[in-house]
Amino acid sequence: MTYPPNQGPYGQQPGGYPYQQGQFPAQYPGQPPVGPPPKKNKTGLIIGLSALGLVVVVGAVLAIVLTNGSDEKAAAPPPSSSAVAPPPSSSAPSTGPSSASAPSGGGVPAADTAPLEILATHIQSNLNQKNVDGLLIKVCKPSENKEKARQDVLKKIPAMDPASPDHQRVWYFGLGVPSKASGTSYQISFQGSYTDAATTPISVVFRAYVEGGRATWCGVGTGG
Repeated sequence: MTYPPNQGPYGQQPGGYPYQQGQFPAQYPGQPPVGPPPKKNKTGLIIGLSALGLVVVVGAVLAIVLTNGSDEKAAAPPPSSSAVAPPPSSSAPSTGPSSASAPSGGGVPAADTAPLEILATHIQSNLNQKNVDGLLIKVCKPSENKEKARQDVLKKIPAMDPASPDHQRVWYFGLGVPSKASGTSYQISFQGSYTDAATTPISVVFRAYVEGGRATWCGVGTGG
């Protein structure tokens, strides 16, 4: 079967191919020219590589400088401790009750000084508070002497009795001064006065003993 020119089995073929074998159609507008690509300019690449090499060299130099500076700081010796350390104290500070107590009246061995000063502070506090029960805490042999000691305190120091008209008056006793008495005993003397008027000073003396590092009182009296 034969077909008319430019026709196939489905009728007229649109357009056909007007060029012969071995020829290329014309280019579309805007397409790159057909042929081998142009040679690239390597000048920019060379400049970029040179700049990168310069940056690497500068960075290495800076790293060496910083490392040397750190080593010099680390190797520097610390300041001498003698420049900031305070000079040693010529004498050690005193500790214990004796640092805040009145001086001893004399004749008190060093071993008995601290216990007597502790007892003096205890008696002073309870005298100023007019607290008889507080005083009896440090009486010698309390199981035997407690009640007798209570009567002695109320008799010799009447204002300690809540029934006394002077019990409500305020007085103040300073810290007692221990001193050697007869035998193995000591005495602790206290001076006080009422604060509401100018009155004659009140003198109270406690007899004390030291045994086993602990001081107790075993008698009370008054003086002029």
